[in-house]
Amino acid sequence: MDSDRIIGVAQQMRGSVEAEAGRLIGDTKLQVEGRAEQAAGTLRNTAGSIRDADHEVADDPQAEVERLRAEVERISAEPATPRLDA
Repeated sequence: MDSDRIIGVAQQMRGSVEAEAGRLIGDTKLQVEGRAEQAAGTLRNTAGSIRDADHEVADDPQAEVERLRAEVERISAEPATPRLDA
């Protein structure tokens, strides 16, 4: 398992706690920073997954590349910060 996956998951959890704390105390800045930390963790985790998959690709590397490309596109389409008007 790539170390970026472990660090990414920890970063996601830290961001989630930060965002929830911001929501509970009404601190929008803390909430936004938490969501940004979560997004950064997701990207780092994905990068680690890509490296892990790179080591595991055997039979059909093109299919694996397409799967990972779709995963990166899905993650990058998610908003990094919450909508403040919601």
